[in-house]
Formats: sequence, C-alpha cells, structure tokens
Amino acid sequence: MATTVAHGLIGITFYCAARSMCAHQNTLPLKTSMLLIAAIVANIPDMDMLVSLLLFGDHRVLHGGVSHTLLFAVVGGVMVWLMAKNSSRRKVLSLTTSLILSSHVLVDFFTGPNIGFHPTYGAAPLWPVVESRIISPLTLFKGVEHSRILPGALVTAFWEFVFLAPVTALIVYVSSKDKPGYE
Repeated sequence: MATTVAHGLIGITFYCAARSMCAHQNTLPLKTSMLLIAAIVANIPDMDMLVSLLLFGDHRVLHGGVSHTLLFAVVGGVMVWLMAKNSSRRKVLSLTTSLILSSHVLVDFFTGPNIGFHPTYGAAPLWPVVESRIISPLTLFKGVEHSRILPGALVTAFWEFVFLAPVTALIVYVSSKDKPGYE
C-alpha cells in the first residue's frame, strides 16, 4: 500500500483534472478546503483497515477488498449524488468524487515492493466482475509492509512527498491559471 501522502496528493491532482474539465468556472472552486477534502476522499478506501481493526483486531483482514474497487468509487459518487439532491453542482460533485476515489485504486494498482519494472502487489479494481487481482509490471509507488507499518511508512511517506508534492503543486498552480478563483 502507498501511504496517505501519495493517495492524498494524487487525489488533489485528480480534483484539479476534474476542475479543468468543468465548463463552468466556479463549479469546482480551487480553495484550500476543497483540496483538503479531495485528499481526504482519496484516502477513504483505506478506512477498511480501521474497520478491520475494530471488528477483527487485525487491520489487514478487509484491506484491499471491496473498498479498493471501481464499484466502490461509483457507489461513492452515487452517495454524493443522493446527498446533494438540491445542488446545482450535484452531477459534477458526484463524478468528481468517483474520480477521486478511483485515484486510490489506480495508485494501489501501481504499488509494489520495489519501484521500477517489477511486479506490483496487484489490485482487483473490476471486482465483482473479475475477482482476481490484476498485477502491473511497473511499480511506481513503494508499498509499506502491513506487518511493520513503522518506521517503513514514515520513510515511504517522506519519499512520496519529496517526489509528488512538487508535481501536485505545479498541477494546482496550472489549474489556478486555467480558471480564476484560487483562494
């Protein structure tokens, strides 16, 4: 698994991509609060570890299951659609939510033990249609061993930040120039 840093920064990137595709300037405002929300939404699938810990006493039991699928991303978007029933931004918010949740699946698909042309841990993004894990031959994100979360996660998070934060900052900057309204 990549850390919350990679998921959050990629989630912000996906938010900016969705913002750039919007026809109306203020449909998805480029506010610090919205970027924080995007980072949080991108990490929601990993809440399965907390649920696993509370229900089974082991954070690994449910991790990487249903919450790490494109179906989960679609269901998340539908939930936003239902909650925002009176909003003029309902469609955009629900699609953006699905997009950001799917970013988590994408990051995990490219997460493995060794960065480079090495097989990843794989993911089952097409569950329940395809139940088997699909493995990428290219690892972009170093996974953290679940049996030894610390200090490995801190080192991995540091390197994710070093490499991804400048790219995300550039994308936020370009997105702010694309449509005015950054606050």
